[in-house]
Amino acid sequence: MPERVLSHRDERGQAAAVLLAGLAVIVLGPRLLAAHGGAAGVSTPYEAEFRSAGAAHGVPPSLLQAVASVESGFNPRVQSSAGAQGLMQFMPGTWRTYGQGRSPWDPAASIDAAAAKLAHDGAAGGDAGGIARALHAYNPSWPYVRTVLARWRQ
Repeated sequence: MPERVLSHRDERGQAAAVLLAGLAVIVLGPRLLAAHGGAAGVSTPYEAEFRSAGAAHGVPPSLLQAVASVESGFNPRVQSSAGAQGLMQFMPGTWRTYGQGRSPWDPAASIDAAAAKLAHDGAAGGDAGGIARALHAYNPSWPYVRTVLARWRQ
């Protein structure tokens, strides 16, 4: 099925609906998300690093938290069978582009590199369509995108 991304925000910019490959996904807009304290409003590991990287690259920190939760369960020492490494699960080739000579095993470096990649791929600014496309570029699987968006909305 061809990719289609449509978004709509209400008059206050508080909600967005996205159609991804024929599946409707509801994403909270940045203002509503902030009003609820981010992803679930709960404390997660590396919160300061998520906030810092999010601010530096214009990516919602709660989105970075959702990616880390799905990718590694917040474990900075995990390596996938495919070879993805660290908290944000970078493949070595992608890490060479975004890691800036740092270690993918360093949580702060991994979070910063993920924020840079997501921003580069369209997630900066909180636009629902841009976020969905950036997540798909991060991991080209629509089930992955839906899982991260669901985790982000919690």
